[in-house]
Amino acid sequence: MQNRKKPSWLDKHITITDDIAPLQKQPDAETKPKRGDSQIIADPSGPKTFWGVMNVDLSKITTTNWWRIFGVLVGIALGALFMYLGIQFWDNYRAQQKEVEQKQEQEKLLLQKQLEQQQADAKSQGATLDKLKQQVTDLKNRPPEVRTVTNINLPAIVKQWRPRIAYIECDFYYTNGKFIESKAGSGVWIDYKSNSRIVTNRHIVSRQDEYGVGPFGSCRSKFPDNNNIFTSTMDSIRFSIAMRYDYGYITISPDEHIKNLPPVTYCAMKAVIGDSVIIFGYPGIGSQTDITVTEGIISGYDGDYYITSAKIERGNSGGAAILVRPYANCYLGPPSFVQIGAVESLARILDFHAIP
Repeated sequence: MQNRKKPSWLDKHITITDDIAPLQKQPDAETKPKRGDSQIIADPSGPKTFWGVMNVDLSKITTTNWWRIFGVLVGIALGALFMYLGIQFWDNYRAQQKEVEQKQEQEKLLLQKQLEQQQADAKSQGATLDKLKQQVTDLKNRPPEVRTVTNINLPAIVKQWRPRIAYIECDFYYTNGKFIESKAGSGVWIDYKSNSRIVTNRHIVSRQDEYGVGPFGSCRSKFPDNNNIFTSTMDSIRFSIAMRYDYGYITISPDEHIKNLPPVTYCAMKAVIGDSVIIFGYPGIGSQTDITVTEGIISGYDGDYYITSAKIERGNSGGAAILVRPYANCYLGPPSFVQIGAVESLARILDFHAIP
């Protein structure tokens, strides 16, 4: 017995005939079909046809089968939609990746430029440092310009400036009234233009170069041959907030002794290397009841400071550096003590014109 294939749904509704007949027109005599050839024809009296070739009875297609066709069409449409969305997503992803890559490339170029700029700056700074080192070497090897000062009446200079040199003591307190420490140093009474005050160093009238004496603290100033002690509270004491400038000043109400001091001269011209200087003050290793005088020369420059060979010990810093010249002497500025050892070998003198 032959095994017959189970007819499909399409076989039930499509009829293929073996009648030898033309679909649209009769064949020419030369092309007559041979007996036994098969053709697909449409039966006009039969059921409705697909494409005029296959006889399909559309009336026998059930609702279920229509839903199947609809499902296939919907599946195709969804597949096309998902494919479109996938393509769009991929295009957007690639665009974002490209934007990120461009941004990274720009950042890389920016970092490269910054690195090149830093290298150029470092090279420039290195060249500047080499130039400064060479200048220092040249200064060391160059013989100083020495001005020979003759016929100087040193006792007369001391007599002129001694009454102006003040011995200063400052007591520092916390804001709660607890005592911290005391400091001592020197100062000089200055009546230059409209400013009348005692000029000294910042490290004498401040603690850690930052804090004042506090609301409970004060500074006491005493001048030679003057029995009065001038007490100044926090409101009368000022000092530089710029760390490189070691100056401070104390405002007092001068008595008749101070008001009647003879006038002095303030240096208008810059001192040159080799100029002679005299330092007045009350060093810790000297007397606290009278001044001590040391001599030296101007050895060089350091910004607004003069470098001097005169010994400036802790205590006489803040006093007075007097420039000595054949024709006159003048106030150069306050000497500043910078601790390296017990005694500073090359001290500094702050140019008086750097003090506001």
